[in-house]
Amino acid sequence: TEPEYPEPLAKLQVGDAEVYLGMIHNMDRFETRLHNARKYLSEFSIAAPCGFGRLPPSELQKRFEQHEKALAIFSD
Repeated sequence: TEPEYPEPLAKLQVGDAEVYLGMIHNMDRFETRLHNARKYLSEFSIAAPCGFGRLPPSELQKRFEQHEKALAIFSD
């Protein structure tokens, strides 16, 4: 959540590649991280920092709910 943490994104040269930031986790700080990233990078999408393969099945529903919440905030 440090405001300058995503600063190196301003120098990122990706050409026509799509950038995904793995920021769907610790949802209590998601909006701050999203705001900070948007200061330095105008075009990006969001994702989880890791896939679902390492999660126990009992945690999948929670992760899906985090994705839904993140998408609603990201789209505003």
